[in-house]
Amino acid sequence: MQLYDQFRADWLEKLGIEPPTTLDEFYEALKAVTTQDPDGNGKDDTYGFSTNKPNPGETFNAFQFVFFAYGLPYADWALDEQGKVIPIFEHPAFRQGMAYLRKLMEEKLIEPEFMVNDRPMKEQKFFQGKIGFMEGPLFRHVSRIEGGLQKVNPEGKLGWTAPPAGPDGKRGMPVKPKGGLLTSITSASKHPEKAAELIEFLLSKEGRDLLQLGIEGIHYTGEGDQIVYNEAEREKDGFAANGWAHPLAWGNVTWPIDENYLPLIEPQRERAQQSVQLASQYIMPNLVNKKTEAEIRYSSVLNDIYNQYFLDMLSGKKDIDTGIEELSRKWREQGGDEILKEVSEAYESGQ
Repeated sequence: MQLYDQFRADWLEKLGIEPPTTLDEFYEALKAVTTQDPDGNGKDDTYGFSTNKPNPGETFNAFQFVFFAYGLPYADWALDEQGKVIPIFEHPAFRQGMAYLRKLMEEKLIEPEFMVNDRPMKEQKFFQGKIGFMEGPLFRHVSRIEGGLQKVNPEGKLGWTAPPAGPDGKRGMPVKPKGGLLTSITSASKHPEKAAELIEFLLSKEGRDLLQLGIEGIHYTGEGDQIVYNEAEREKDGFAANGWAHPLAWGNVTWPIDENYLPLIEPQRERAQQSVQLASQYIMPNLVNKKTEAEIRYSSVLNDIYNQYFLDMLSGKKDIDTGIEELSRKWREQGGDEILKEVSEAYESGQ
């Protein structure tokens, strides 16, 4: 679950700034972090916001919350005035969002070298007081991130808030994924009915408790909400360490993150679950619920094209209007038109 407004809460407290709730407040917060020496070292060496490069083959979406704030209604595609499917960069919200982001970049409120960061490097900069805001997952990472921060600065505090709202009060942050894990029964199964019964059991409350906790008196002891894990016995039977579940829970069988599963001994468990509850309020829907064959076939090349134009417009190497026009043309020529045809068919059929 992504929360794009992770921030140094101790810095905002020092600067007398409330967590930003709008894009204007977000800009002011980044400016204060960049220019007002929040770490108190007397040097001009902090940036407001940073992120990391995308995974290979993926689009650069770290700033998508800005487009949602300007009214982009879906996470995957958009519709033009005639109701036809178009890529998100042809929606007016993209143009407005790019102008906002260009301003942040021109004023050096975004770390200029963010594209050399991988996720660990970005987090280390957050821990070391180089950046005040960053995007990234929370939930079970809450304790890890705040723990990493406090190893460097014992007074450091991790904060997060809802995505900033745009001029019309619109906002969004996490996106609904189109992929996931599946548990299947193969045609070679000699007893498919029994296999289906096992899956149903593992997804039941009793089955989930078994996969998460094990057998009472062997893998754990407890009374009410108080659980003591027997790590030695759990290890013998393949459970993960520190109260985490049996591999069947996360491999052969899975369930949505809205189950909010964390071991009862997980540090800051309540805060971690609160992060999911907050993010879940701002999940952006998809226009189409599945990926088409053309998307799978062309996505790697087209994502590279998108990423390059996005960065060129962000950095000022290309004018925004010119960049969007060129991006639209090249994207469509390299397979985008074929994708739009299949996506439009899926949208019209309600898939």
